[in-house]
Amino acid sequence: MTRKAGIRFRNKAGTASKLWIPETIGQGVLLFDFDNDGDLDIYFANGGELREKTGGIYHNALYRNDGNWTFKDITEGSGLECSSWSSGVYTVDFDADGFDDVYVTGFGKNRFFRNEKGSGRFEEVHIGGEAPGYSSSAAFFDADQDGDLDLYVGNYVDFDLEHPPNEGNPCEWKGLSVCCGPRGLGEALDNFYEFKDGRYVEATERFGFALKDHRGQRKGSYTLGMVTSDFDGDGDQDLYVAVDSRPNLLFENLGNGHFREVAQEWQVAVNIDALEQAGMGVSSADMNADGKMDIFVTNFSHDTNTLYINAGTPQNMFFDDITTRVGLGGEASYHWLSWGNVLQDFNCDGYMDIFVASGHVYPQAEGVLDLGTNYRQPNQLFLGKSYELEFDDAASKAGPGLAIVKVSRGVSFGDIDRDGLVDLVVVNLDDWPDLIRNECEVQGGWIGVQLTSKQAGNRHAVGARVTVLL
Repeated sequence: MTRKAGIRFRNKAGTASKLWIPETIGQGVLLFDFDNDGDLDIYFANGGELREKTGGIYHNALYRNDGNWTFKDITEGSGLECSSWSSGVYTVDFDADGFDDVYVTGFGKNRFFRNEKGSGRFEEVHIGGEAPGYSSSAAFFDADQDGDLDLYVGNYVDFDLEHPPNEGNPCEWKGLSVCCGPRGLGEALDNFYEFKDGRYVEATERFGFALKDHRGQRKGSYTLGMVTSDFDGDGDQDLYVAVDSRPNLLFENLGNGHFREVAQEWQVAVNIDALEQAGMGVSSADMNADGKMDIFVTNFSHDTNTLYINAGTPQNMFFDDITTRVGLGGEASYHWLSWGNVLQDFNCDGYMDIFVASGHVYPQAEGVLDLGTNYRQPNQLFLGKSYELEFDDAASKAGPGLAIVKVSRGVSFGDIDRDGLVDLVVVNLDDWPDLIRNECEVQGGWIGVQLTSKQAGNRHAVGARVTVLL
């Protein structure tokens, strides 16, 4: 229903043949209420042509929700055109004025935009957090429990257009000539910024986020996704990082303004076979209603996605990879290359469901029958059937919104029409996005909770824990 809703945005991500790895990663989308009118507006990140990092004809797009599944393009004059190569879009009220501001990551430098009181105008401000390079993702969370939101920025690869990998020649994958990377490219250094006196101040080393090699030198990672949650139940926010072609990372918050990396110790660095995967996207939720936060990671094709169940205690933390046990491995994910994912109860039956956005990185794979995968791929929906974590592969029965076959990347979720059901917005590479309206037959009731913190620097109470007893 994208076109019917008034959405005319179309993604552009470089060349059709995807010569360079940034062209394959795609963009994200943000659902947020910029004008505080009670409904969710949409902000799309866009790419363009890599050699036109600024001033190109392609730009991001802001759509105002006018109700009844109609949206108006208000990009022009909003200040959010951002005609540079964007990758992700995020919201944070950094000036604590009650209106959500915007942070854009991308290829070049990252940018902050101040919301001018919900007027539809945004002003670019320079308050740190620029992280020049190629930033793939970001997370705002209160790392030091001082009441405001700090910033972790994930950077993917060291990529220089003037000195491309393999001297500009393609690499080979399963007999196909494809873009090179990430292996063979430099691993980028992630950044952490403490929010202090109205600015984001570089503090990666001081907070314990700087990875070190055996010589004590700082090392990078191929970061693509991240999620924050209180995994060990001690009241502060930890950080999980999905890493491409390397072990994933988990930073435990020690509660004193310092973190330590514990992914291997907590058994979430690799899969059950002790193999590193290629983390693309990641989400966290309490999947089995035991009060502990679990982790779901999407990965490359010819592998499986991974569901880690939190089986530990604050004194003895560990996770259990139950992917194959609950039917999410093997044929359920082996042929897909998956990205954005959503853990929500889509049909209000009390059990957590999983939506997965998928699409390959190599257009050369389209139609090659013996590869066991394809460039354009259908997205997936797994409906939970019990707290014992049984899932039904329901995409084929979920209507036209799940029958779409494109090259999907980012996904954002929220109750767009305020009917109590979680809707989706999916970004597709070099294509129109998809607005997917949830029309599930509701099997139970629903409760909506709007969190508001007394701490002005964390108005939406990011990191709060809500327990509902029925």
